[in-house]
Parts: sequence; C-alpha cells; structure tokens
Amino acid sequence: MKDITLNDIKLFAGIYTMEHENLSKKDKLQILDFIKEANESEVTHLLETGEMKKGINISEVEVGQAFGNTIIALTKGEVTVAGAAAAAAIIWLAYKAARSAFSPSQCKDYKTGSALYKKCVIQGKITKEKSKLSVIMAKKGLCNKSKQPDKCSAKLVKKAAQINSKIQEFVAKQRAMAGA
Repeated sequence: MKDITLNDIKLFAGIYTMEHENLSKKDKLQILDFIKEANESEVTHLLETGEMKKGINISEVEVGQAFGNTIIALTKGEVTVAGAAAAAAIIWLAYKAARSAFSPSQCKDYKTGSALYKKCVIQGKITKEKSKLSVIMAKKGLCNKSKQPDKCSAKLVKKAAQINSKIQEFVAKQRAMAGA
C-alpha cells in the first residue's frame, strides 16, 4: 500500500474542481492548469483557502470545503467516496487541526536561537504531530463508510506510523537537549 502522494491530492483537488457547479468551463480549466503545475504547498493552500497562491484569487471556489463535504458525506453514511479520497479528506482534516495546535510565534517570549526557544519549538512540534495523530485516530472509523474501507484504513495506518516516527524523532531531540 502506498502513502498519499502529491499526485493523489492533486487528483482529489482536480475532481472537486471539475464537479464545482459555480465555475465556468474556462475557470475550471484555469484551476486545473494551476493544480497540474503546483507544488505541495500551493495545492495545500488552494485546498485550505480556495486561493491559488500565484496571485489568482478564486475565492468563489472553496475547494477546501470539498474535503469537509467528504467528511460530512462519510459521517452521514453516504457511501459515495473512494477509500483514497476518504483517507485524503481525513488527513487534510488532521493537518488543518494541527495548524492551530502550534505556531513558532508561541515561543516569542524566548530569544530566537536560545536553548529555551529551541525546546519550546520542539515541544510545539510534538504537540502539532500529536494533534494530527489524534484526529486521524478519531476519524479512522469513517473509513468503514467509504467504498474501500481497507484501502482507506491502510493509508491512515501508514500515515499514523509516519507521524509516530516524527514524534519519536522530536522526543529524542528533546531528550538530547535536556541532557546537554
């Protein structure tokens, strides 16, 4: 089983763009061209805000709502979502929740580069990763309502393992700093 890739997310964004009723064909093609060339941060920005990062505002399109609509459809038991799309929506939800869990600005009381600042940032990263993991585990049951529950679950298990690995890496850094 493979992890969700940038291409998977681009495909999801493209499908939702094509199904958006309030866009003209010309607008849809423009958005699809953007998605085709966009990097990961640009696609993520598009999905979360409905804006193309390269300066073209498509505020009438809220592609990020598409992921939310997928979560709602799964919650209501509307089994119309493929396993990979369900997993992508759940992972998107986890990353969106994690954004509010920590920001380096929360460490502004410490001098940038100081040991206390570094400890604060590492602790914040641990909090952020735990937030992602918490959402993924809480929403994992939604996979059972997708068309391919095994595929969805497998993607979430793999993503959870990656997040756990990151948490362990940050904890090791934190311990190393405490011993120094």
